Amino acid sequence: MECRSINEYAHTQDLFDELIKDAGYIFQHTEALHGRIERFKLKVTKLDSNIEEVTIQDVNDRKPFLSLTRIDPQVVNRATMLQSLCLLYEQVEAAPTLHLLNPYRYNDRDSMKFYTDPSLFFNLWIQSMVQFSPNHHLNIVVLKICYVIKENINQYRAYIQSQQQQQVIHQQIIVFVYNIQIIIIINN
Repeated sequence: MECRSINEYAHTQDLFDELIKDAGYIFQHTEALHGRIERFKLKVTKLDSNIEEVTIQDVNDRKPFLSLTRIDPQVVNRATMLQSLCLLYEQVEAAPTLHLLNPYRYNDRDSMKFYTDPSLFFNLWIQSMVQFSPNHHLNIVVLKICYVIKENINQYRAYIQSQQQQQVIHQQIIVFVYNIQIIIIINN
């Protein structure tokens, strides 16, 4: 029992080490962006409005700026997954043979999708969330946050199922990852 708990703590330490490394990387990028913004702010304040005259007609003729917000459902994929989580994925048991229940279903959905595809319920939840929000910009923000949460849930689902005794530690890790991902979204 003691050996197993030491292994679990070592695994948790590996997770936190990788998360701290990623948080440092995000911090470096945030600092670089902050520096660029400050330099741009200085350039803008030094511009002389008398040098270049712009007519109202020129302003009206310009195309308005359209922001393109892309939602990336693959924010976290296998290529960017933490090494300690990759090791856990290799140890997970195979899924049960739920496809045998397909002939008994009243609709054409694959029974295995209910077990292996969390996006099935996630997409239904997103649709219901978007219906309640009249603000399009808020819908985009909600969708971004939802996709980040979805990817983190996908990564940790197997880990949490195999380690029920350490549920409190895992919840803290998930909250930490969510906070990092939300910071990434805010900085983008």
